[in-house]
Amino acid sequence: MPRNLTAQQRIATAPSTTDPTTEKSKLARQVEIIKKLREHERYNKIEYFDPYPYQKRFHDTGSNCNQRLLMAGNRIGKSFSGACETALHLTGLYPEWWQGKRYKQPITAWCGGVSNETVRDILQQELLGTAGDPQAVGTGAIPRANIIKTERKPGVPNAVSIVQVKHITGGKSYLYFKAYEMGPEKWYGRSVDFVWLDELPPSSIYSQAVTRTLDRRGMVAMTYTPEAGFDLRESVAILQFKGETVEQRLERTIERTDNSFDEIMSHLIRLEEKIDHILLVNNPMDQKGAR
Repeated sequence: MPRNLTAQQRIATAPSTTDPTTEKSKLARQVEIIKKLREHERYNKIEYFDPYPYQKRFHDTGSNCNQRLLMAGNRIGKSFSGACETALHLTGLYPEWWQGKRYKQPITAWCGGVSNETVRDILQQELLGTAGDPQAVGTGAIPRANIIKTERKPGVPNAVSIVQVKHITGGKSYLYFKAYEMGPEKWYGRSVDFVWLDELPPSSIYSQAVTRTLDRRGMVAMTYTPEAGFDLRESVAILQFKGETVEQRLERTIERTDNSFDEIMSHLIRLEEKIDHILLVNNPMDQKGAR
């Protein structure tokens, strides 16, 4: 071998002391292992869920709070956090670090969003995977092996209405997708263990969500991004979490605004229209004496 070759060239041209067939076999085995690990991660997302501190605080409070709110900005993981908690309750596959509420038996759960389309594109995708792609089923928070059966929602392309989920006990949990646009009537009747609401619902629907969980000692979890400024619906579903009355919120809004007297009066008129729907914790006024 010529002496003027560089060290790199000498290593590259040096005769191999191992069997090429053996080396190829080892490499193929390593590639196979990597593929299997990636596939396992793809179809078992909740095993790899490592929450940020703010997400973990939200989950932990489920141990002693039956109504919770995660209010945060866009694209920071609030919806995925809600999806992961929903998946853990449906499957019973709680990780060691979990300090929130634990259901020991299969549950019935609702997930709700603004419209049928947003429920499909956000909640369904976070829980099951991309709508309309059979290969994507199980790439959401619910592991592929735990998805027993799905039922389509009539009239909404690629949308799912009901999911049967295998629980760790061997039983079946049931997940129902709902939309606020369906109206409060579609939220009547059934008792459920857990409700996840993604974005702020109308007061009538929030009160129904709370009412449906009472007899099972269940809970309601909401993930929400405030984007529209002052919203009178906050008097129903948000202010209780802030420890603020409707009157205090209105006074604070008026103090910070340069609006005219007429604009302020329009806020008061809208408030009066909504006042019958104010939700007192665990005691919806518009549900008193009903069902």
